[in-house]
Amino acid sequence: ANPFSAGRFPLGRVYAVGDEAIIRQSDILTGIEENVRMLRVTRVDYDEDRVEFNEGRWVTDLMGNVVKSSEAEFNTPVQWTPAELQIGKKWTAAFIRTIDPHTLILGNPGPHDWPEPLRWRDSGCDLFSYHPYNDGQSPADHGAIIYLRSKFAAQSGLPFYTGEGGLNQNRWEKNTKQIASDPAARGTRDQIWMSVCCGANGCLYWTLGHDLEAQEFAKIRPAFDALGLDFTLLKRQRPTVALALSPNQRDRRDAAMAMRLLDLGVDFDTVATNDVSAYATRINLDLQVPGSVTLPATVAQPASGWQVATLLSAKNDQALLYVRNVAGGVSDFGAPPRPCFLRDVRPSEASFLLRAGWRKITVFDLDTRQARAVTPDASGRVSLGMTAHDFLIGLRND
Repeated sequence: ANPFSAGRFPLGRVYAVGDEAIIRQSDILTGIEENVRMLRVTRVDYDEDRVEFNEGRWVTDLMGNVVKSSEAEFNTPVQWTPAELQIGKKWTAAFIRTIDPHTLILGNPGPHDWPEPLRWRDSGCDLFSYHPYNDGQSPADHGAIIYLRSKFAAQSGLPFYTGEGGLNQNRWEKNTKQIASDPAARGTRDQIWMSVCCGANGCLYWTLGHDLEAQEFAKIRPAFDALGLDFTLLKRQRPTVALALSPNQRDRRDAAMAMRLLDLGVDFDTVATNDVSAYATRINLDLQVPGSVTLPATVAQPASGWQVATLLSAKNDQALLYVRNVAGGVSDFGAPPRPCFLRDVRPSEASFLLRAGWRKITVFDLDTRQARAVTPDASGRVSLGMTAHDFLIGLRND
Protein backbone atom coordinates (compact mmCIF):
# COMPACT_ATOMS: atom_id res chain seq x y z
CA ALA A 1 0.00 0.00 0.00
CA ASN A 2 2.88 2.38 0.81
CA PRO A 3 4.97 3.13 -2.31
CA PHE A 4 8.03 3.73 -0.12
CA SER A 5 7.79 0.49 1.86
CA ALA A 6 10.51 -2.15 1.82
CA GLY A 7 8.12 -4.91 0.80
CA ARG A 8 5.20 -6.94 2.06
CA PHE A 9 4.48 -10.07 4.07
CA PRO A 10 1.41 -12.33 4.35
CA LEU A 11 -0.92 -11.71 7.26
CA GLY A 12 -1.06 -14.97 9.19
CA ARG A 13 -3.19 -13.64 12.07
CA VAL A 14 -0.80 -15.39 14.45
CA TYR A 15 0.66 -13.28 17.24
CA ALA A 16 2.74 -14.66 20.12
CA VAL A 17 3.92 -12.98 23.26
CA GLY A 18 7.54 -12.02 22.74
CA ASP A 19 7.24 -11.29 19.00
CA GLU A 20 9.16 -8.10 18.15
CA ALA A 21 9.23 -5.61 15.29
CA ILE A 22 11.42 -2.57 14.68
CA ILE A 23 9.93 0.27 12.58
CA ARG A 24 12.32 2.86 11.20
CA GLN A 25 10.90 6.12 9.82
CA SER A 26 13.00 8.22 7.46
CA ASP A 27 12.55 11.32 5.33
CA ILE A 28 11.53 10.24 1.80
CA LEU A 29 13.71 12.89 0.13
CA THR A 30 16.89 12.83 2.19
CA GLY A 31 16.75 9.31 3.61
CA ILE A 32 17.69 10.69 7.04
CA GLU A 33 16.32 8.53 9.85
CA GLU A 34 13.72 10.44 11.87
CA ASN A 35 12.33 7.91 14.33
CA VAL A 36 12.80 4.31 15.46
CA ARG A 37 10.00 2.41 17.18
CA MET A 38 10.32 -1.03 18.73
CA LEU A 39 7.14 -3.03 19.32
CA ARG A 40 7.05 -6.16 21.46
CA VAL A 41 3.91 -8.28 21.82
CA THR A 42 3.07 -8.46 25.52
CA ARG A 43 -0.54 -9.80 25.40
CA VAL A 44 -2.78 -11.53 22.86
CA ASP A 45 -6.56 -12.00 23.24
CA TYR A 46 -8.07 -13.78 20.25
CA ASP A 47 -11.59 -13.74 21.68
CA GLU A 48 -11.51 -9.96 22.10
CA ASP A 49 -9.67 -9.40 18.79
CA ARG A 50 -6.92 -7.53 20.67
CA VAL A 51 -3.13 -7.45 20.59
CA GLU A 52 -1.17 -5.39 23.11
CA PHE A 53 2.36 -4.15 22.53
CA ASN A 54 4.83 -2.70 25.04
CA GLU A 55 2.64 -3.45 28.07
CA GLY A 56 -0.47 -1.93 26.49
CA ARG A 57 1.03 1.35 25.30
CA TRP A 58 0.14 0.30 21.72
CA VAL A 59 -2.95 -1.81 20.93
CA THR A 60 -4.29 -3.16 17.63
CA ASP A 61 -6.88 -5.67 16.50
CA LEU A 62 -5.76 -8.93 14.90
CA MET A 63 -5.74 -7.27 11.46
CA GLY A 64 -3.22 -4.69 12.64
CA ASN A 65 -5.71 -1.80 12.82
CA VAL A 66 -4.80 0.61 15.61
CA VAL A 67 -7.04 0.84 18.69
CA LYS A 68 -4.58 2.74 20.86
CA SER A 69 -1.30 4.48 20.15
CA SER A 70 1.05 6.54 22.28
CA GLU A 71 -0.82 9.66 21.14
CA ALA A 72 -4.49 8.66 21.03
CA GLU A 73 -7.14 6.02 21.69
CA PHE A 74 -9.92 5.20 19.21
CA ASN A 75 -13.44 3.82 19.62
CA THR A 76 -13.20 2.17 16.20
CA PRO A 77 -9.99 0.45 14.97
CA VAL A 78 -8.21 2.84 12.61
CA GLN A 79 -7.48 1.32 9.22
CA TRP A 80 -4.20 3.04 8.41
CA THR A 81 -2.56 0.27 6.36
CA PRO A 82 -5.34 -1.81 4.80
CA ALA A 83 -4.58 -2.19 1.14
CA GLU A 84 -2.67 -5.48 1.23
CA LEU A 85 -4.80 -7.07 3.94
CA GLN A 86 -8.05 -7.87 2.12
CA ILE A 87 -8.79 -10.24 -0.72
CA GLY A 88 -9.15 -8.13 -3.84
CA LYS A 89 -7.26 -5.21 -2.25
CA LYS A 90 -10.48 -3.15 -1.85
CA TRP A 91 -11.35 -1.27 1.30
CA THR A 92 -13.72 1.34 2.65
CA ALA A 93 -12.61 3.46 5.58
CA ALA A 94 -16.15 3.91 6.88
CA PHE A 95 -14.84 4.84 10.31
CA ILE A 96 -13.90 8.30 8.92
CA ARG A 97 -17.55 9.10 8.32
CA THR A 98 -18.39 8.12 11.88
CA ILE A 99 -15.96 10.82 13.02
CA ASP A 100 -17.11 13.55 10.61
CA PRO A 101 -19.91 12.67 8.19
CA HIS A 102 -19.94 16.17 6.65
CA THR A 103 -16.37 16.32 5.33
CA LEU A 104 -15.48 14.97 1.91
CA ILE A 105 -13.04 12.06 1.93
CA LEU A 106 -10.11 12.26 -0.50
CA GLY A 107 -8.25 9.26 -1.87
CA ASN A 108 -4.67 10.36 -2.51
CA PRO A 109 -2.36 7.42 -3.28
CA GLY A 110 0.74 9.52 -3.87
CA PRO A 111 3.00 8.36 -6.75
CA HIS A 112 0.44 7.50 -9.37
CA ASP A 113 0.38 5.00 -12.16
CA TRP A 114 -1.83 2.39 -13.77
CA PRO A 115 -3.71 0.40 -12.49
CA GLU A 116 -3.84 2.20 -9.10
CA PRO A 117 -7.09 4.14 -9.82
CA LEU A 118 -9.00 0.90 -10.42
CA ARG A 119 -8.42 -0.04 -6.79
CA TRP A 120 -10.19 3.11 -5.60
CA ARG A 121 -13.53 2.53 -7.32
CA ASP A 122 -15.03 0.84 -4.27
CA SER A 123 -13.10 2.82 -1.66
CA GLY A 124 -16.09 4.87 -0.51
CA CYS A 125 -14.12 8.10 -1.09
CA ASP A 126 -15.70 11.25 -2.50
CA LEU A 127 -12.69 12.55 -4.45
CA PHE A 128 -9.54 11.16 -6.05
CA SER A 129 -6.23 12.98 -6.29
CA TYR A 130 -3.09 11.86 -8.07
CA HIS A 131 0.52 13.02 -8.21
CA PRO A 132 1.57 13.52 -11.83
CA TYR A 133 5.29 14.03 -11.18
CA ASN A 134 7.28 12.88 -14.19
CA ASP A 135 10.16 13.81 -16.47
CA GLY A 136 8.66 12.40 -19.64
CA GLN A 137 9.23 9.02 -21.22
CA SER A 138 10.74 9.19 -24.69
CA PRO A 139 9.15 9.49 -27.20
CA ALA A 140 6.47 11.04 -24.98
CA ASP A 141 7.14 14.34 -23.26
CA HIS A 142 6.24 15.38 -19.72
CA GLY A 143 2.89 16.80 -20.87
CA ALA A 144 1.85 13.62 -22.66
CA ILE A 145 2.57 11.59 -19.51
CA ILE A 146 0.45 14.07 -17.52
CA TYR A 147 -2.31 13.47 -20.05
CA LEU A 148 -1.95 9.71 -19.76
CA ARG A 149 -1.97 9.74 -15.97
CA SER A 150 -5.04 11.97 -16.01
CA LYS A 151 -6.72 9.37 -18.19
CA PHE A 152 -5.73 6.78 -15.60
CA ALA A 153 -7.20 8.89 -12.78
CA ALA A 154 -10.54 9.20 -14.56
CA GLN A 155 -10.93 5.44 -14.24
CA SER A 156 -11.28 5.80 -10.47
CA GLY A 157 -14.89 6.75 -11.21
CA LEU A 158 -14.55 9.65 -8.75
CA PRO A 159 -14.32 13.41 -9.24
CA PHE A 160 -10.58 13.99 -9.52
CA TYR A 161 -7.83 16.58 -9.71
CA THR A 162 -4.06 16.66 -9.84
CA GLY A 163 -2.49 16.64 -6.42
CA GLU A 164 0.97 18.03 -5.96
CA GLY A 165 3.00 17.66 -9.09
CA GLY A 166 5.57 19.40 -11.19
CA LEU A 167 8.29 19.16 -13.74
CA ASN A 168 11.59 17.46 -12.87
CA GLN A 169 10.47 16.71 -9.34
CA ASN A 170 14.02 16.37 -8.02
CA ARG A 171 15.28 19.66 -9.39
CA TRP A 172 16.03 20.91 -5.85
CA GLU A 173 18.44 18.04 -5.25
CA LYS A 174 22.18 18.54 -5.58
CA ASN A 175 23.82 17.77 -8.91
CA THR A 176 20.53 17.82 -10.81
CA LYS A 177 20.31 20.10 -13.81
CA GLN A 178 17.89 22.98 -13.37
CA ILE A 179 15.22 23.34 -16.05
CA ALA A 180 15.07 26.85 -17.50
CA SER A 181 12.04 29.03 -16.87
CA ASP A 182 10.42 28.82 -20.33
CA PRO A 183 10.29 25.01 -20.66
CA ALA A 184 9.42 24.74 -16.95
CA ALA A 185 6.44 27.05 -17.47
CA ARG A 186 5.30 24.99 -20.45
CA GLY A 187 5.43 21.97 -18.16
CA THR A 188 3.13 23.77 -15.72
CA ARG A 189 0.83 24.75 -18.60
CA ASP A 190 0.62 21.16 -19.77
CA GLN A 191 -0.18 19.93 -16.27
CA ILE A 192 -3.09 22.36 -15.99
CA TRP A 193 -4.72 21.95 -19.38
CA MET A 194 -3.93 18.32 -20.14
CA SER A 195 -5.61 17.32 -16.88
CA VAL A 196 -8.61 19.62 -17.41
CA CYS A 197 -9.19 18.14 -20.87
CA CYS A 198 -9.39 14.70 -19.23
CA GLY A 199 -12.12 15.91 -16.88
CA ALA A 200 -10.04 16.99 -13.86
CA ASN A 201 -11.65 19.72 -11.79
CA GLY A 202 -8.48 21.27 -10.39
CA CYS A 203 -4.70 21.30 -10.35
CA LEU A 204 -2.09 21.66 -7.62
CA TYR A 205 1.66 22.13 -8.13
CA TRP A 206 4.85 21.46 -6.17
CA THR A 207 6.95 23.47 -6.10
CA LEU A 208 7.06 26.77 -8.00
CA GLY A 209 10.67 27.33 -8.98
CA HIS A 210 10.09 30.16 -11.47
CA ASP A 211 7.74 33.15 -11.63
CA LEU A 212 6.66 32.00 -15.08
CA GLU A 213 5.26 28.80 -13.57
CA ALA A 214 3.07 30.82 -11.19
CA GLN A 215 1.90 33.00 -14.08
CA GLU A 216 0.43 29.95 -15.80
CA PHE A 217 -2.01 29.60 -12.90
CA ALA A 218 -2.85 33.31 -13.20
CA LYS A 219 -4.08 32.68 -16.76
CA ILE A 220 -6.77 30.17 -15.79
CA ARG A 221 -9.54 32.58 -14.77
CA PRO A 222 -9.02 34.99 -17.72
CA ALA A 223 -9.05 32.01 -20.08
CA PHE A 224 -12.29 30.59 -18.69
CA ASP A 225 -13.92 34.03 -18.78
CA ALA A 226 -12.86 34.62 -22.38
CA LEU A 227 -13.93 31.22 -23.70
CA GLY A 228 -17.43 31.53 -22.25
CA LEU A 229 -17.82 27.83 -21.50
CA ASP A 230 -20.14 26.78 -18.67
CA PHE A 231 -18.21 24.10 -16.83
CA THR A 232 -20.98 23.72 -14.24
CA LEU A 233 -23.10 22.16 -17.00
CA LEU A 234 -20.37 20.41 -18.96
CA LYS A 235 -20.48 16.66 -18.48
CA ARG A 236 -17.65 14.96 -20.36
CA GLN A 237 -18.71 12.77 -23.25
CA ARG A 238 -17.30 9.30 -23.10
CA PRO A 239 -15.16 8.85 -26.21
CA THR A 240 -15.63 5.98 -28.64
CA VAL A 241 -11.96 4.99 -28.45
CA ALA A 242 -10.43 2.86 -25.68
CA LEU A 243 -6.74 2.22 -25.09
CA ALA A 244 -6.94 -1.29 -23.66
CA LEU A 245 -4.59 -1.97 -20.74
CA SER A 246 -4.04 -4.93 -18.48
CA PRO A 247 -5.90 -4.59 -15.16
CA ASN A 248 -2.79 -5.90 -13.40
CA GLN A 249 0.10 -3.73 -14.57
CA ARG A 250 1.01 -0.83 -16.78
CA ASP A 251 2.26 -1.35 -20.32
CA ARG A 252 4.80 1.41 -20.96
CA ARG A 253 4.07 1.30 -24.68
CA ASP A 254 1.00 3.37 -23.77
CA ALA A 255 3.11 6.57 -23.75
CA ALA A 256 3.98 6.48 -27.45
CA MET A 257 0.37 5.62 -28.29
CA ALA A 258 -0.88 8.59 -26.28
CA MET A 259 1.42 10.85 -28.31
CA ARG A 260 0.01 9.42 -31.54
CA LEU A 261 -3.59 10.01 -30.47
CA LEU A 262 -2.77 13.60 -29.49
CA ASP A 263 -1.22 14.08 -32.95
CA LEU A 264 -4.53 12.94 -34.45
CA GLY A 265 -6.76 14.93 -32.08
CA VAL A 266 -8.41 11.71 -30.87
CA ASP A 267 -9.89 11.62 -27.38
CA PHE A 268 -9.76 8.24 -25.63
CA ASP A 269 -10.11 6.46 -22.32
CA THR A 270 -7.56 4.11 -20.79
CA VAL A 271 -9.63 1.03 -20.00
CA ALA A 272 -8.90 -2.33 -18.41
CA THR A 273 -9.12 -5.10 -21.00
CA ASN A 274 -12.10 -6.64 -19.22
CA ASP A 275 -14.07 -3.36 -19.52
CA VAL A 276 -13.54 -2.40 -23.17
CA SER A 277 -16.75 -3.88 -24.62
CA ALA A 278 -18.57 -0.54 -24.30
CA TYR A 279 -16.16 1.15 -26.75
CA ALA A 280 -16.57 0.99 -30.52
CA THR A 281 -12.83 1.28 -31.20
CA ARG A 282 -10.28 -0.60 -29.07
CA ILE A 283 -6.55 -0.12 -29.38
CA ASN A 284 -4.52 -3.23 -28.53
CA LEU A 285 -0.85 -2.49 -27.86
CA ASP A 286 0.10 -6.06 -28.76
CA LEU A 287 -1.45 -5.71 -32.21
CA GLN A 288 -1.04 -2.03 -33.08
CA VAL A 289 1.91 0.34 -33.13
CA PRO A 290 1.41 4.12 -33.05
CA GLY A 291 2.19 4.66 -36.73
CA SER A 292 -0.47 2.16 -37.80
CA VAL A 293 -3.30 4.00 -36.01
CA THR A 294 -5.30 6.31 -38.27
CA LEU A 295 -8.54 7.48 -36.67
CA PRO A 296 -10.75 10.51 -37.28
CA ALA A 297 -10.32 13.37 -34.82
CA THR A 298 -12.91 13.66 -32.08
CA VAL A 299 -13.53 17.37 -32.70
CA ALA A 300 -10.54 18.87 -34.50
CA GLN A 301 -7.61 17.44 -36.44
CA PRO A 302 -4.41 19.45 -35.80
CA ALA A 303 -1.86 20.37 -38.43
CA SER A 304 1.55 18.67 -38.43
CA GLY A 305 3.65 19.95 -35.53
CA TRP A 306 0.61 20.45 -33.29
CA GLN A 307 -1.45 18.35 -30.91
CA VAL A 308 -5.02 18.65 -29.64
CA ALA A 309 -6.36 17.48 -26.28
CA THR A 310 -10.16 17.47 -26.23
CA LEU A 311 -12.88 17.93 -23.64
CA LEU A 312 -16.26 17.44 -25.36
CA SER A 313 -19.59 17.73 -23.60
CA ALA A 314 -22.05 14.85 -23.63
CA LYS A 315 -24.61 17.11 -25.34
CA ASN A 316 -22.18 18.19 -28.08
CA ASP A 317 -22.95 21.80 -27.20
CA GLN A 318 -19.56 22.76 -25.70
CA ALA A 319 -15.96 21.75 -26.21
CA LEU A 320 -12.56 22.84 -24.93
CA LEU A 321 -9.49 22.19 -27.04
CA TYR A 322 -5.92 22.56 -25.84
CA VAL A 323 -3.80 23.13 -28.94
CA ARG A 324 -0.11 22.80 -28.14
CA ASN A 325 3.01 23.30 -30.21
CA VAL A 326 5.23 20.24 -30.69
CA ALA A 327 6.88 21.40 -33.92
CA GLY A 328 10.37 20.89 -32.50
CA GLY A 329 9.64 17.34 -31.37
CA VAL A 330 10.58 15.96 -27.96
CA SER A 331 14.03 16.76 -26.57
CA ASP A 332 15.97 15.89 -23.43
CA PHE A 333 16.29 19.13 -21.46
CA GLY A 334 17.91 17.33 -18.53
CA ALA A 335 21.36 15.84 -18.13
CA PRO A 336 22.79 12.50 -17.00
CA PRO A 337 21.95 10.76 -14.83
CA ARG A 338 18.48 12.37 -14.92
CA PRO A 339 16.87 13.02 -18.33
CA CYS A 340 13.89 15.35 -18.70
CA PHE A 341 11.92 14.92 -21.92
CA LEU A 342 9.97 18.03 -22.91
CA ARG A 343 8.34 19.28 -26.07
CA ASP A 344 10.50 21.66 -28.06
CA VAL A 345 8.39 24.48 -29.52
CA ARG A 346 9.18 26.03 -32.91
CA PRO A 347 7.34 28.52 -35.15
CA SER A 348 4.87 26.62 -37.30
CA GLU A 349 1.49 27.33 -38.85
CA ALA A 350 -1.09 26.67 -36.16
CA SER A 351 -4.23 25.27 -37.73
CA PHE A 352 -6.85 22.60 -37.22
CA LEU A 353 -9.71 21.10 -39.19
CA LEU A 354 -13.10 20.90 -37.48
CA ARG A 355 -15.18 17.78 -38.12
CA ALA A 356 -18.47 19.65 -37.61
CA GLY A 357 -19.76 23.20 -37.53
CA TRP A 358 -19.82 25.32 -34.36
CA ARG A 359 -21.77 28.54 -33.88
CA LYS A 360 -19.12 30.28 -31.82
CA ILE A 361 -15.35 29.70 -31.86
CA THR A 362 -13.14 31.62 -29.43
CA VAL A 363 -9.34 31.42 -29.34
CA PHE A 364 -7.31 32.26 -26.23
CA ASP A 365 -3.57 32.69 -26.76
CA LEU A 366 -1.85 31.27 -23.67
CA ASP A 367 1.30 33.29 -24.34
CA THR A 368 -0.25 36.73 -24.91
CA ARG A 369 -3.49 36.22 -22.90
CA GLN A 370 -5.39 37.69 -25.85
CA ALA A 371 -8.77 36.29 -26.97
CA ARG A 372 -10.46 36.58 -30.34
CA ALA A 373 -13.34 35.10 -32.28
CA VAL A 374 -12.48 33.16 -35.43
CA THR A 375 -14.39 31.79 -38.38
CA PRO A 376 -13.38 28.61 -40.23
CA ASP A 377 -13.14 28.50 -44.00
CA ALA A 378 -15.54 26.49 -46.14
CA SER A 379 -13.70 23.24 -45.38
CA GLY A 380 -13.86 23.80 -41.62
CA ARG A 381 -10.20 24.78 -41.34
CA VAL A 382 -9.13 27.36 -38.77
CA SER A 383 -5.70 28.98 -39.15
CA LEU A 384 -4.04 30.94 -36.34
CA GLY A 385 -0.91 31.89 -38.31
CA MET A 386 2.79 31.12 -37.90
CA THR A 387 3.58 30.92 -34.21
CA ALA A 388 5.28 29.00 -31.42
CA HIS A 389 2.47 29.76 -28.96
CA ASP A 390 -0.11 27.43 -27.39
CA PHE A 391 -3.85 28.01 -27.50
CA LEU A 392 -7.15 27.18 -25.88
CA ILE A 393 -10.16 26.93 -28.16
CA GLY A 394 -13.70 27.33 -26.85
CA LEU A 395 -16.46 25.88 -29.04
CA ARG A 396 -20.14 26.54 -28.40
CA ASN A 397 -23.37 25.62 -30.17
CA ASP A 398 -25.85 27.50 -27.96
